[in-house]
Amino acid sequence: MKVVLTGCAMVVAMALPALAGASHSAGGPEKDFVVGGGEIGDPGLENHFAYNAQSGPNGEDADGRAHYVDPGDRKFQGDVKCLRVEGNQASFVIEFTQGTKGQGAFEGALIYAEDNGNPQGGVSPDRQQNSRLTQAQLDAELADGCPEPIVPRRQLNSGNIVVHDG
Repeated sequence: MKVVLTGCAMVVAMALPALAGASHSAGGPEKDFVVGGGEIGDPGLENHFAYNAQSGPNGEDADGRAHYVDPGDRKFQGDVKCLRVEGNQASFVIEFTQGTKGQGAFEGALIYAEDNGNPQGGVSPDRQQNSRLTQAQLDAELADGCPEPIVPRRQLNSGNIVVHDG
């Protein structure tokens, strides 16, 4: 698990410096993006994650990768298929390429993310929510376009999320 988490941390570490000057408030590149990494979940049931999703300012040409490790040490990786950003909130859908792909009911995930600034005193103010999707659910989400972002249910245990609305 340490190797995967180190790899996830490297993905985020490579993406964050390039985006360090960006924020959800103003300025920055003329594209939408969300990049994040950290830990979320109840003690003993944490999910570790790292992702980088980007698109044009209207959601076109979405691209990126997401990596998750769940409490059972199962690893999920996937390609970003759509991204929608509104202010400091984002939603994106990934299609699994490794992990559960073709091995069960889940073929992708829907992730909601909210950027509330940088961690202060070791506490992250950012929020995230994710749901695994069956093939039918994945197809429906992609057919309807990316869902509208919502206020995610959970505050991160640790980490940081940066959302930029181009």
